[in-house]
Amino acid sequence: MALTIRHVAFPAMSSIIAFTMAQHFRLNPCDYLFWGQHRMNARRGQGGNVAFMLMDLEGELRADWLRDALAAVIKEHPVILGRFDCTLITGRPMWTVHAPARSDLDRAVDRAFRHEDLRNDPHWRETLAERSAVGNVTNWNTNADPLVRLEHYALPNYSARLIIRWPHALMDAEGAQWFLGELSRCGAGQSPRPASLADDHEIIDPIAAHGLPTRCRLFARGASYQRTHSKSRIRLMPPESTTGPIDHRVIHRNLSAEETRRVQAAARLTMPSGPLLYARHLAASIVRAVHRLYLQRGIETDAYLITLPMRVGSSDPAGKLFSRRPMNGNYLISPMLCIPRGIAADPQAIGEMITNQLTSYHERRGDLLQWTMMWAASLIHAWVYELVFALPFGGGSFATGNSFYGEIDSPVRRMGDATVSNLWGGGPNTTPPGLNPVFSRFADRLNLTLTYTRPAISDATAAEYVKLIECEMTGESLK
Repeated sequence: MALTIRHVAFPAMSSIIAFTMAQHFRLNPCDYLFWGQHRMNARRGQGGNVAFMLMDLEGELRADWLRDALAAVIKEHPVILGRFDCTLITGRPMWTVHAPARSDLDRAVDRAFRHEDLRNDPHWRETLAERSAVGNVTNWNTNADPLVRLEHYALPNYSARLIIRWPHALMDAEGAQWFLGELSRCGAGQSPRPASLADDHEIIDPIAAHGLPTRCRLFARGASYQRTHSKSRIRLMPPESTTGPIDHRVIHRNLSAEETRRVQAAARLTMPSGPLLYARHLAASIVRAVHRLYLQRGIETDAYLITLPMRVGSSDPAGKLFSRRPMNGNYLISPMLCIPRGIAADPQAIGEMITNQLTSYHERRGDLLQWTMMWAASLIHAWVYELVFALPFGGGSFATGNSFYGEIDSPVRRMGDATVSNLWGGGPNTTPPGLNPVFSRFADRLNLTLTYTRPAISDATAAEYVKLIECEMTGESLK
């Protein structure tokens, strides 16, 4: 029996004390950070931190098959029905799940699943584009409804599109691909669960072997590392408008195999050899694109800060930390790359600097330092944690988001009777100015997905930014 505080009115802070005999799933420190940010932004009317992934399919996919598959996945992974709770004394966060009766499970699936038949819609392309271009959803109480939403759009010519949405605190892009894999497996009635997919209760703890003195030293080193760029005068792109409702929109580009080869050629031309070649090149492309955007708008800054999320444990030479992982859990950390304005137009110089910064990050075990800092923050009571995000430094500051992810070891290639033709995704960057380009690989092709926040970023500015990124990453600007 656990004494917990249940937040029953999201995003308001009203709550009741309840004695429960429910299942509890711990949030890891990164989950806790994302959930605190999610709740703060939702209360501000910014829609919360909700990620999304889209799967394009060739072949017929029946809605009843998909709904039954979703019910089976929820039954196998009850954490999807989790409610955010925290213990009364320590404030430690957890997902709390009450074992649902069959009728409760049916209602949960009804709330999580949406089907729309566009096969006879003469304007189906426009309708689908509008549904897909929204980087968030309204009327979704993420502390009462299931933590995953699944949208199914039946399209002409025996094709379909699936969209899954989830609070970023539940899982990362790798976990979302595992969710889709579970959807395919459960729908086909296959068992057992893949050996590399751990139980929902399991949690990966990179610092489990370290005692308190070692954790304190890691925390101190991490805090010192975080101050590395504090002397630079960093200016962010000012919002273009502060009036009107806040929403997140999406622009997507699916590069052909030929265009992807041009990206790879440009990477080999401008980047020093070594690991993460394409990720480094794409990060450099983001820097050059945002530099050109700043020049167009006459914005002066000493340097550009951009993110480069990667999985914790990436600096471990043995690489054994993730031999198994649960579907749920966000295991992302992010070195902050700092590129001086003076070299932002020089592809070779940027390539050298990004490579040197990442090398230093891995040598210092920067991922372990950042995880330790998040662990220390997770000791704070949930109510106090929210106050931290309300402070000016609580959300950090950087010119633009940036991330790249590939496919899981067992990529999903079929869903029911349909074949997967593409898989891509993204999510909002709730830190101003609200630009978040995400690169993702599917087979031999590359996707670029920009999520941006309106009205701070206009549709015209977002389109221009995507155009600049494409020009930089394909090597057009080098000619």
